Amino acid sequence: MASSNGDIMIGSASGVKAANAEWFTADLTADIENNIAVVFEVQVSVSIAVAVEVTFDSGSNWTVLNDSTAIGANKIHIFDIKLRDTDTFNMRTPTTSGATIDVCTVDQTNGGC
Repeated sequence: MASSNGDIMIGSASGVKAANAEWFTADLTADIENNIAVVFEVQVSVSIAVAVEVTFDSGSNWTVLNDSTAIGANKIHIFDIKLRDTDTFNMRTPTTSGATIDVCTVDQTNGGC
């Protein structure tokens, strides 16, 4: 669903997640037309300080967000992540079992970073 500023809600997640469990049941993909640059704006808050990882290839490789620093507990963090049309996006916490995702929303915005 597009918002008034043209953003599209791509996915959302919440609840307790096991270590290394992907947050989204199905990988998220960008809705790309005419090779326009696409950015996923990710808003996330987790119940404990923890590293958060993302994948662009259905889990074959993982990259740590936030300069490899754990995000603060119960604080909103926003990341803008550029995607290509072939990327398949997901998130996880790599080492902490039982972390509760307070909120995680992924919106697509069109345009460059």
